[in-house]
Amino acid sequence: MCKTCEIYSTQCTSCDYFNGILLLLNTSGKVCVSACSIGEYVDLVNKKCVTCDDGCAECYGPGLDNCTKCKMNFNSTPYYKDPVYNKCVTQCDTGQF
Repeated sequence: MCKTCEIYSTQCTSCDYFNGILLLLNTSGKVCVSACSIGEYVDLVNKKCVTCDDGCAECYGPGLDNCTKCKMNFNSTPYYKDPVYNKCVTQCDTGQF
């Protein structure tokens, strides 16, 4: 449910509450959704879904240190979860594997 729309359009510019749930703009910024998709996190300040960092498959905020699951890229360098710094990295530190 849009709160505001583009002029002469059905594309949302902001979202409203529906059944007590704040709807969020999806990553295209045109449709209101009740939850973000996998690979996105909720930006509560701007009330929208935002795509996770390139190294994250799933996340709860921006940056590689907010990944909950790292991306396994088969065509390029895979990311690994660093247990010390709790972030996704492309290369393990010395002594780690």
